Amino acid sequence: MTKLKDVYHAQCSTKTFKEEELAGLTQDNIEDLKQLVELEGLYVQREQPDRGTLAVSGLKDGVNTVMQMINASLQDSLRREVRVREEEDLFNRVAWCIQPHGGNWERLPKTANHNLENNRVAGGITDAQNTKWSVDPRRTEATNRSTGQTAKLKRLEHLSDFTFPLYWDNMAAGEAFKKIPLQPSSAEYQTVKEGFLRTVQKTVMKIERLQNVHLRRAY
Repeated sequence: MTKLKDVYHAQCSTKTFKEEELAGLTQDNIEDLKQLVELEGLYVQREQPDRGTLAVSGLKDGVNTVMQMINASLQDSLRREVRVREEEDLFNRVAWCIQPHGGNWERLPKTANHNLENNRVAGGITDAQNTKWSVDPRRTEATNRSTGQTAKLKRLEHLSDFTFPLYWDNMAAGEAFKKIPLQPSSAEYQTVKEGFLRTVQKTVMKIERLQNVHLRRAY
C-alpha cells in the first residue's frame, strides 16, 4: 500500500488555483481548459465554492500543463489591463483624428489612437464606425479597406489646460495663435462660405481659420 502511494505521489499531483488566478480566463481559455482536462483525464473540483478556488488533480504533466495555461492567461489579463490604462492616459493627452474626403474631422477610438501614436499600424486601424483602414504613416493618410477611399490623418496634442477642437490644426507648446488657410474642397470651408453668403453677397477670395487659444478659452 505504501509503495502504491509512493507511485501515486511520484506520478500525480494536485494544484489549487485561487479565484484571482482564474479571473483572467476568457471564454476561449475556459473552452481550451475543458478540452485539456478531458484529454489529460484530470479531476477538477471546487475546494471552497464560497472563495472560488479550484483544485485540479491528475498526472503531473497534465496538471503542469493546466498551470502553464492559467499562468499564461493571467499574464495576458495583466497585459490587457496595462494596455487599457495606457490607452486611457494617452487619450486624455493626444487626439488622433481622421477626415474622410469632403467630411469633417472625427476622433479615432482609444485603441486606434494608441496604435497610431506608437506606430503599430501594420494591421490597420478601426474608426468609431467600425470601418477598417490601412495606414500610410509617412503621408499621414488612411485608405478604406472596403472602398479604397482615402482619408487624412492628424495628431492633436492637448495642452495641460486646453483641449483642442477636432477641426483645429496642432499647435506647438507656447503657441497661442495660428492662422490656417482653408482648402475650398473642405467641409469647413463650405460651411463658413455658406454662412458668410447668407449675410453678405460678396465674392469669397479665401477663408482662413484663426486659432486663438486665449479667445477659445474665454469662449
